[in-house]
Amino acid sequence: MRSGLLMTMMLVTLVSVWGLEPTRSINAHTDLATSVAFSPDGKTLATGGGQTLTYRPGELAIWNVENGELIRKIDGHDSLVWSVAYSPDGATIATGQYNKTGKLWDAASGQDKGTLSGDKNWVTAVRYSPDGSTIASASEDGTIKLWSSADGKEIATLAGHSATVRGIAFSPDGQKIASASFDKTVRVWSVSEKKELVSLAGHQDAVWCVVFSPDGQQVVSGSSDRTIKFWKVEGGEAVASHSPAKDWVTSIRFVQGGKSIVAASYSGEVAVVEVSSGRVWEQLTGHVGAVCGVAASPIDPLLVATAGQDNTVKLWTIPAEIPPAVEPAKVEEPKPAEPPPESKPEEPKQESPANSPPAAETK
Repeated sequence: MRSGLLMTMMLVTLVSVWGLEPTRSINAHTDLATSVAFSPDGKTLATGGGQTLTYRPGELAIWNVENGELIRKIDGHDSLVWSVAYSPDGATIATGQYNKTGKLWDAASGQDKGTLSGDKNWVTAVRYSPDGSTIASASEDGTIKLWSSADGKEIATLAGHSATVRGIAFSPDGQKIASASFDKTVRVWSVSEKKELVSLAGHQDAVWCVVFSPDGQQVVSGSSDRTIKFWKVEGGEAVASHSPAKDWVTSIRFVQGGKSIVAASYSGEVAVVEVSSGRVWEQLTGHVGAVCGVAASPIDPLLVATAGQDNTVKLWTIPAEIPPAVEPAKVEEPKPAEPPPESKPEEPKQESPANSPPAAETK
């Protein structure tokens, strides 16, 4: 029953989808590319990654978006880099790595600007607040930490999750943080009050990623249960759930000014999903293996970058218009054949007297 239902959902959801190839592919790192971020002016990409052996030196690189050429490699990580983020002014790059620390780097020179120390386990994600004053980091220890970007000092620790926090996002106004955890929940926190506002429960497996909608009214989460869910920030009501992939949903980003979401998966699928309907209307094909990170250009609403375990970072240009849904052709059932007209049975012929047998003689 379950497999039949899944097949039906896939046939309906993926109708009219074709594969979009990347406009550029960069062999970015030694073994795997874990994360990618656009600079605020959209001209460069920062990518993180390294070797699959986590305590080998991690890698951070900066690339030219227009031609894909390497601008700079930045050395200084002693373990795998899991996350990268540009400051809003583009001057600094924050990274999170396996050795339980975050790092700050001068984007122009590559110089070390400081270390964020205090997490009890590997740093899974880093994000800047919209005004650039605060850095948030997530950790396998189940916490989110807030840091001053000016001096790297810890401001607060947000505790409440019972498992790894894998994804974090600031709201557009910078007043809230959303966190995605392997404890199957998404939580929304007040930055100023440093407390939890609402816990969003509904996923059936680990939650990998979370983003705010462009208007800040909703959060969207992606999970190992293969769904993306939409939630109202106020009240925490779940308003929609879609299944864009056949494997874990690992990273999501809004594109097309909020009309679509790019959802990457552990299987290498990258789906473009119409927000209003949940319809997958495009697939970005090219990665071999898990896609770990997705970034959307802050300048071009159609430009997307993805980072994968095949060590590549790929750039894609999403079509500007969402094609109309194509309904499956209806197959008419054949009409039953009409029965032949009924024929009346023939009446026995009456023999004439001349042909009648002679009457029996009577004695």
